[in-house]
Amino acid sequence: MKWWTHDSDLHNSPAMQEIIAELGLAGYGRANVLLETLARHANDDGQFVFQLPLARPTDIKFWTREFRQTTEQVEHTFDIFEQAALIQPWRKSKTICAPMLGARVDEWTKRKNKARSPRNRKVLENGNEHENEDENEHQHENEIERKEHNITPEALGSCSGVPKPASPSSSNLPTAVPKPKIQNQNLADVAVATAVETNPAARISGKSKAEIARIIGETNATEEELIPIVQGIVEKLDEFQLRNAGSFIAASLAGHVMAMRKKKTEADNQAVVHEKEMRVVQEEIAARERDWKEKVAKAKAEEDRLRQHYPDDSFCACPQCQPSFWKEEREQFEASV
Repeated sequence: MKWWTHDSDLHNSPAMQEIIAELGLAGYGRANVLLETLARHANDDGQFVFQLPLARPTDIKFWTREFRQTTEQVEHTFDIFEQAALIQPWRKSKTICAPMLGARVDEWTKRKNKARSPRNRKVLENGNEHENEDENEHQHENEIERKEHNITPEALGSCSGVPKPASPSSSNLPTAVPKPKIQNQNLADVAVATAVETNPAARISGKSKAEIARIIGETNATEEELIPIVQGIVEKLDEFQLRNAGSFIAASLAGHVMAMRKKKTEADNQAVVHEKEMRVVQEEIAARERDWKEKVAKAKAEEDRLRQHYPDDSFCACPQCQPSFWKEEREQFEASV
């Protein structure tokens, strides 16, 4: 593929926002290098699937040269790309595949692959085949209109190499049901209200609100997460940025949600570690207290034993048999205390 369509707001997409949050702008640059490399080296299979095997000559060493990283850094970069859904799971498949390229192929590749498809060809009575140009053009126009703003890679192909069916059967429905659209809209209203309450000068357009609702649906953000995030974003905007506050909220919302959840996970883990440490300290204190009580009990038992009178003992240390000067010294000591 000679070129692929690069959206002007690609860096604001949820996948790229997550990559930027984890790897910075250098990670965003390497994500674009990955897409360019797949478009340049991957063979066109006619199903809009662009993938490269992790085997010579496109093994990990190949990607270390492309990314200017070590092997460990490349593997970490791929893990973040997989986490952000830029690429499909790569460790088991040993394949690097970016589904989004299937929706961003150039027009010449789209026309060529459509011409290959049997459904776009009809057989004449004399056995000759010719291109159904009118149907191709009509489908091409519909495809451009459908993907003018939001391009979904699943619409054209997947990394399995097999096109997905038009609609899932009732017996094979997905197990995870996304949030209802009305709930996402309600949470978007909460985000808008929070922004206006934080600063009445904040302006949020209908398009920005729709984008916020879409991101809420993708990240499954909750109201408890949205309110502090939106407040923090709006508080940092200057007078000029407040005129387009909705775009700033939509651009960084996914990254903020991910960062908040990561911070909460770290806090929960730290609380668990602290609880374990306190339990160990309390057990140590209890053990020392038991040892001290046992030691005191033994000393008292020995003292009581020495105070008993043993007539057969040549030197009995009981108070009755003690010399008078011992008693005087003891009395003086007790009086001084």
